[in-house]
Amino acid sequence: MLFLTQRKYRFFRHFLFLFIFLFILYNGTISEYSEEHHIPILFIVYTFLVLMFYVNMYFLVPTYLMKGKYLLYVFILCLLDFLDLIFISGALNTYLSAVGLPNKPISWPNLFESVILSVLLISTSTSIKLFQRWAIDTTRIAELNQLSLKLELNVLKSQINPHFLFNMLNNVKSLTRKNPELAGQVILRISDFLRHQIYGKNDESVSLASELEFISNFLNLEKIRRDNFQVNV
Repeated sequence: MLFLTQRKYRFFRHFLFLFIFLFILYNGTISEYSEEHHIPILFIVYTFLVLMFYVNMYFLVPTYLMKGKYLLYVFILCLLDFLDLIFISGALNTYLSAVGLPNKPISWPNLFESVILSVLLISTSTSIKLFQRWAIDTTRIAELNQLSLKLELNVLKSQINPHFLFNMLNNVKSLTRKNPELAGQVILRISDFLRHQIYGKNDESVSLASELEFISNFLNLEKIRRDNFQVNV
């Protein structure tokens, strides 16, 4: 998946495709010509087919298929395939005439084979582009979900902490008159509570001992604030 989607592998992806396609084409029906004319004819056919491959991948698929214009996409794709085959036939006959060879008429077997090859190329380019889009969208959705959860957690923390602190400060105010010693203990625990929240909440990991100490301080503060509140950790 990384090889097919990440930009740093783009050159290797294209090189691998172009090499494999050239190898297949070199050992295909074009090999019926003599060695002298094999390479020029291969170059003509290869160039037009590769051009159709990339026009479909980088223009037709993003412009029409991915935007839901399916009928228009199919129509333009068929037109592109038809024109590509005509250009290949015209270029081949022009070359054959230039080197003094008879033109090769289009026969039904050759036409059928050309259409099959074109369909395979188009299917490959469309599949690769759709797969890349799906992989990128999936990654983005996962990142957005993670970011959304993080934002929701931060908002929740920002809502809970002030509410809790305001209540505790009001309790300390009343305790300073009734029980100054207990008020001092509460202030120390609030200090530990704030230290954990300020310096520890952005860490990627928190030690279990630190988390248990934080929970214990929180519950002890709640015991002071509430009546009949008992809990064991």
